[in-house]
Amino acid sequence: MRTRDGCYLQSYNLNMRRPLVQDMRVREALGYTYDFETLNKTKVFTRASSAFNTSDFAAKGLPSAGELALLEPFRAELPPRVFGPPFVAPRTDSDPNALRRNLIKARELLEQAGWKLDPQGVLRNAKGEAFEFEYMQPLASSINDWQRNLEKLGITLKARLVDFALYRRRLQQYDFDMVAIVDGSFTLPQGSEMAALFGSKSADDPGNSNYRGVKSRAADALIEAMNRASTMQELRDAARALDRVVMWSFWQIPDLYSGVE
Repeated sequence: MRTRDGCYLQSYNLNMRRPLVQDMRVREALGYTYDFETLNKTKVFTRASSAFNTSDFAAKGLPSAGELALLEPFRAELPPRVFGPPFVAPRTDSDPNALRRNLIKARELLEQAGWKLDPQGVLRNAKGEAFEFEYMQPLASSINDWQRNLEKLGITLKARLVDFALYRRRLQQYDFDMVAIVDGSFTLPQGSEMAALFGSKSADDPGNSNYRGVKSRAADALIEAMNRASTMQELRDAARALDRVVMWSFWQIPDLYSGVE
């Protein structure tokens, strides 16, 4: 079995407590606007597509019989793609038109979610509210390329630089729209850690790590399955099933992973 130490998912966490990103189509659309390959010109990092990158706990192929047994009770409330191949993050380096296609796909998803361009080129919902959100960061980093991609769709992304004290306080109070988070390291994934990140109980508990605001019966059940696993196969099935739910629910925009395998 292959395990690794290092960050297993660095991503832009979307705070689903905010009405703006409660629609899964909106969250998926935002993922299509993120041009990782242009930002990663040095090729030092690799794009993340899993909560358990490069380990045996990352989803592979179609769900196994063990995974399906855990997922089936929640089929009606899960995205259908959970039951198919694993999530793969959109790319922009396949050909010169890849980014354009991604932005077209993003526009289609936003339109399906009820967002339309006004005569001034601003994206608005049925209430007339503009699509604007804030990226909070404690250290300055350039997101100019991403902002330009979003502007093409009529979306305004504001970068908010705050000091560490305010950053920590706002994180603890879940007072942000989007923030970049590294979800730690593991040898074997622990249900207790997953509960802090994705468990419903932690979503309303200030100071916890459920920055995304996840409340999912399926995720709760899969985390419990991880906790009660008595064999490596049971742990693997539960983790892979959880991976599918996490990634196909678009609770975050995956960024990168790194570390020593």
